[in-house]
Amino acid sequence: MTDAKKIRKTHGFNLIESAIVLGIIGLIIGGIWLAGATVSEQRIISNLSSATLQTVQNVRNTLKGQTLPHSFTWLHEMLINGKMLPANWTSTESQVIYSENGSWTNLGIEYDPTEYAPSGGYGLVVAFTDKLTDSQCIKLVSSITSRFTDRSDLMTVAIGSSTYLRSFPADTATITSQCTTRGGNPSVIFVFSI
Repeated sequence: MTDAKKIRKTHGFNLIESAIVLGIIGLIIGGIWLAGATVSEQRIISNLSSATLQTVQNVRNTLKGQTLPHSFTWLHEMLINGKMLPANWTSTESQVIYSENGSWTNLGIEYDPTEYAPSGGYGLVVAFTDKLTDSQCIKLVSSITSRFTDRSDLMTVAIGSSTYLRSFPADTATITSQCTTRGGNPSVIFVFSI
């Protein structure tokens, strides 16, 4: 009988031991997956922020010394034909621009945008019109506004249909509140000086 007990113990794990091992493996895999998703979103936001600021600088350099229009003008054709889009942004034949996260992105120049720029001024409008999750909205607005201390470069950030941020860097609580209550208008619009 002693030999039978010894044999039984050497045949492997019992059901409880197996469940504990599988539970531990599940927790490890879950932790790795969560960390990977967080790093991936941070990379997307970092790339989106950098690409937006680089595109704004490219447009400014291109428009330097030119007569600007006295009405709203989309810049898609200039960006696409001038190969000024960031490498990870794409465009369609109808000149719709998509950023890395798949968000439909519009870029234009607005003259005297009273809700955006000082009267008589110009604003370079960069609008992300869809597919920004609340989390991405918070991180993108925080990332871009944290680089500015006054309105000489970044004039306004419009979140949803009614919120305008005009002091930078913007307060994290305000950004979080506005990004999570965008309602039916998921757009985030940055207006830079030209």
